[in-house]
Amino acid sequence: MSDTIVAIATPKGIGGVGIVRVSGEKARDIAKKICGRDLPPRYAHYTDFIIDAEHVDSGIAVFFQGPHSFTGEDVLELQGHGGTCVLNMLVEGVVGLGARMARPGEFTERAFLNGKLDLAQAEAVADLIHARTQQAAKSATQSLVGGFSEKINKFAEELLALRVYIEAAIDFPDEDIELLAEGNIVKRFGGLEQAVRALRQQARQGRMLQEGFSVALVGRPNVGKSSIFNMLLDEERAIVSNIEGTTRDILREHIQVEGYPVSILDTAGIRENADLIEQQGILRTHKACKDVEHIFLVVDRLPLTPDEERILSEYEGKISLVVNKVDLMRAPPQTEGVLLCAQSGEGVDDFIGKISEIIGVASNDSPLTARARHIRLLDEVLISMQSARKSLEKGY
Repeated sequence: MSDTIVAIATPKGIGGVGIVRVSGEKARDIAKKICGRDLPPRYAHYTDFIIDAEHVDSGIAVFFQGPHSFTGEDVLELQGHGGTCVLNMLVEGVVGLGARMARPGEFTERAFLNGKLDLAQAEAVADLIHARTQQAAKSATQSLVGGFSEKINKFAEELLALRVYIEAAIDFPDEDIELLAEGNIVKRFGGLEQAVRALRQQARQGRMLQEGFSVALVGRPNVGKSSIFNMLLDEERAIVSNIEGTTRDILREHIQVEGYPVSILDTAGIRENADLIEQQGILRTHKACKDVEHIFLVVDRLPLTPDEERILSEYEGKISLVVNKVDLMRAPPQTEGVLLCAQSGEGVDDFIGKISEIIGVASNDSPLTARARHIRLLDEVLISMQSARKSLEKGY
């Protein structure tokens, strides 16, 4: 933490502008040596960048005095032209003046260690940089400005206050404290549980915004999986024919559903008596069923075959039924599944709506950027709260 660090803050390559960032106690001195003058904090200065008496570039220099900076330390930003060679020359010059190259993520690490960001906000920095959709960027921004942390801290305060009342009732049973007897504690527990469940749903959606949501189209050959795949992409990505076993490997493409990145997998048709190559494709289909978040079993007639019933049973809880080719049926089948015709596009909105429902887009709460760790810890919180509430309800 006593070192002064430097790194190129803009992506590799050639661009109109490139930024070199310096952080640490030597930043002010380095700014004076490169720019030839003291820089008043928080002002943009157009200046020449001089390294070893040589004019390297001209651009904008901005000095931020700690703790009023991203890292909480003195920070210098040199905004020059975005050529790789020019930026490297600036970095080498700063290193020659007493700085060292920053480790990956070290600027954000220093912001965290100096109390400028908490851990959730620090992680949100990376999520914002790597956001693939507008919704993902909005979610990361909300966590970056402290939205996720604020909700967690508020919940922790309410839980601590509740614990105070419970311990008071236990430690001073003769006092006029009737909260346990009146059931107020149980009622407040219920409200907190609902709040945590809502927070977990927001975190789950936020994780899907960053990592994406994957679905697989599975079923017998020639039920229309590839046609549905092409329909969702609005292009002829998969080969469609009447010959069974046309699709022998998994095709994967990406779409957006309500701002969420969704991976669609078109899989080989599942059937008996397949040749050796097709059998390899079927094995990959079964593997995909285990790996994806949700499965759509595509059929073109009802009732279901024994094999289709077995697939529904095996993946219960993460599988939905899709009935294709409804235009060829005399009457719409009575089923809870999605009805559509891939050739005409009839029912495509219902299908996309089903994906939205599974993701949980219908929730009114904005998603919050989260990690798997966050969701696991919230699950542990819920288990503990349920255990405590049940004990209270039983009068323990």
